[in-house]
Amino acid sequence: MGKRFFVVKEGKLTKIDEAGKAETIGVSGEMILNTDAEREYILAHAYRQVQKKFYDPKLHGLDWKMLYQNYQSFLPFISNNYDYQELLSEFLGELNASHTGGRYSPSFSNGDETASLGLLYDESFAGPGLKVSEIIAEGPFTKASTQLKPGYIIEKIDDVAITDSIDWTSLLNRKNKKNTLITFRNPATPNEMEEVIKPISLGEENGLMYKRWIRMMKAMVHKLSNGQLGYVHVQGMNDGSYREVLMRYWAKISKKRDLLSILVSMEGAGCMTI
Repeated sequence: MGKRFFVVKEGKLTKIDEAGKAETIGVSGEMILNTDAEREYILAHAYRQVQKKFYDPKLHGLDWKMLYQNYQSFLPFISNNYDYQELLSEFLGELNASHTGGRYSPSFSNGDETASLGLLYDESFAGPGLKVSEIIAEGPFTKASTQLKPGYIIEKIDDVAITDSIDWTSLLNRKNKKNTLITFRNPATPNEMEEVIKPISLGEENGLMYKRWIRMMKAMVHKLSNGQLGYVHVQGMNDGSYREVLMRYWAKISKKRDLLSILVSMEGAGCMTI
């Protein structure tokens, strides 16, 4: 049968054989969730985590066990996660410390999800259509064969004209990773061009925009310091970001720069010390 290996591709379990043929493996299953027990566990977990990891061993002088038991007594009266996040936030808020609280972000399997073409647009362009100001690197249009260029006008998405009477983003609803026909033209000529691309999620676009911002900041620091100052950005207070900073520092900066600028603004906070 030959050798095969299994990977997760786009959130799906996939089998790949020696010839490179990929086959998606269907997996299905159901679980009955005891939501009351889950909420009780999360509250107990928060209680224990604070005891073990809070910077002040005395917990700001609070009777933490008494507070836990007090908030625990409200659990039988909570039937949804919107109220539960409030209880969790109130409980952790007793610490009067930053970066504490509860959050609930529900997801809906059949909800709207606007995809992205991986482009930036000229907001001053009156239309009709969308005038491209920049093609985001590593986005759907970053390929050698594309004819789209900054300054071109996108006129249609899946043969639907982009006009002032519609919200054009609705044309990308639920189009993530799906073949989508884009019609555009060079404003200097009347000829239309068409390309099929696969839009990306807004989350993926945010990741590409973050990389774009990093490139801009590195270029600015390099220019202003005449190449003497290295630059790294700590995206988040977590292990992955820490390793990324170390990798970039040791591999690309430490032997070539006299100084290092470490930017930690706009990070998500956490437990890492720089």
